[in-house]
Amino acid sequence: MRHLLLIALAFASLPAQDTPAVKCGFAEQATLINKTSSPQSRDLDFLEESVISPSGIFRVHFTRTGYHAVLGAEVSGTPDFVNEAALAADSAYTLQIDKLGFLTPVSDGGVDGIELDIYIKNWGGSYYGMTYFESYAPSPTYLVVDNDFSETNYATSGLAALRVTIAHEFSHMVQLRYDHPSYLGGSNVFWYEISSVWFEEYCYPEVNDYQTYVGDNFQAAQFPALNSYNYMYGHGLFGQILDFEYGIRNGNHIMVAVWENLNGTEALENLDQTLRNAPWNSTFEKAFEQYAIYNAFTGSRAVEGHYYPDAAELPEIHTKENILFTDEPNVMTVEIEPYMLYYSSYSPYERFGTFVSKTESLPGADLGHFQLYFPNAENYDIHRLATQVWTDEVFLKEGVDLIHISVNASASMTGSCQITTLAQTDFLVLSPNPIELSQNQLKLNFIKTLEGVTNLTIYNILGQPVHEETQFLPVGLIETEMHIHNSLASGIYFVRAVSASTVATQKFTVLK
Repeated sequence: MRHLLLIALAFASLPAQDTPAVKCGFAEQATLINKTSSPQSRDLDFLEESVISPSGIFRVHFTRTGYHAVLGAEVSGTPDFVNEAALAADSAYTLQIDKLGFLTPVSDGGVDGIELDIYIKNWGGSYYGMTYFESYAPSPTYLVVDNDFSETNYATSGLAALRVTIAHEFSHMVQLRYDHPSYLGGSNVFWYEISSVWFEEYCYPEVNDYQTYVGDNFQAAQFPALNSYNYMYGHGLFGQILDFEYGIRNGNHIMVAVWENLNGTEALENLDQTLRNAPWNSTFEKAFEQYAIYNAFTGSRAVEGHYYPDAAELPEIHTKENILFTDEPNVMTVEIEPYMLYYSSYSPYERFGTFVSKTESLPGADLGHFQLYFPNAENYDIHRLATQVWTDEVFLKEGVDLIHISVNASASMTGSCQITTLAQTDFLVLSPNPIELSQNQLKLNFIKTLEGVTNLTIYNILGQPVHEETQFLPVGLIETEMHIHNSLASGIYFVRAVSASTVATQKFTVLK
């Protein structure tokens, strides 16, 4: 007697009074299901009828009576729901096998016909569907999907739910041609689901069922690890990243290359190795950093024509909010676990000039850092500023917020870094303001409590230094001047004075 494991797909964004449909049967891998080479051993002998899909590849089994009946409109004597299941299966096959180049699923040896089997039964809101398979790879498989998706337990209903379920589960059938999910005690289960969620959206971008899960990931206090079982459906977005950023090169799709190389290895290590090879010439870390940036541009921050196609429909990422309202430095230590992302935001309380800086990450930590500026003012090009790598010091301008992203692409190291913020009150007086370059002089007035060297720096609107000079200044109410070069373009600038006793920042305008 042979044994089978199962994959199940279900979606949940449901009323409190309902029991959510189970998202995936992978958690039930310990519950082995007996199977011999007869349809009765599948416990589906109550499905008396079947039809073959137009391609001849699939056989869809169903009944018109009893608890598992497929009801509703019929076309040429066959329930429309059954015909739609056959068409969805053919469509999934065409896209994944013929277009993308995946291998075909393994035959089940002629059980219930030579075709790949899809059974329609009433899951009663417990599952969307399941893929049954052997305890080895490559494994024969068959699918069982719900008969109407009408229960309120389902976040997506009717034919839309049927289509994405078959696409998702067919993807599992294909995956079992390459590898078995219980390698290393089930550590690769998340990768099966990330891949299948990506493929269902690839097949049916108009359905967007995957969005049901994204909210849990985006609103978590710390963005969940990519290999987390509890958040793997929401991480289906990472599959989109691989498709968008790498796609097809030299006639080979990145997802096909990843699955061809999986072969009993740890999923993310395999992904990294695949990306390092030609024609991709990249790394997992770079792909994960792209994921971090894409996630920041959702909801109200979505940029039309960039990042996720559905970005405006997705929730906004949860950030650790930091309101900067004091002249005293504020030091925050960020620690993130392997394969996690950390988002923190900084907003000046009074919209005065603010500096944010970070120290180096601790030795051995594999952290990447990015700074994203989000303006409150109009016509500020946030897309152009979206991928600036974190520098030693960032100047937070008036009307602009900062989001800092820490990326831990390490498999075993907990990453850590320190971020220091310092908000400056508006006591640096400038004259004239605006300044015309024909005058070439910018007058500064401020109070110093200690004499000594003062560093004076002018920054442009992007926080880049454009002019620096050092002066030795006495104690008291100081008036000094800076020489402004004629080459300075018209626009908004910031001047910062730093000494042992004073740190002051102010905005001014240059006119030509």
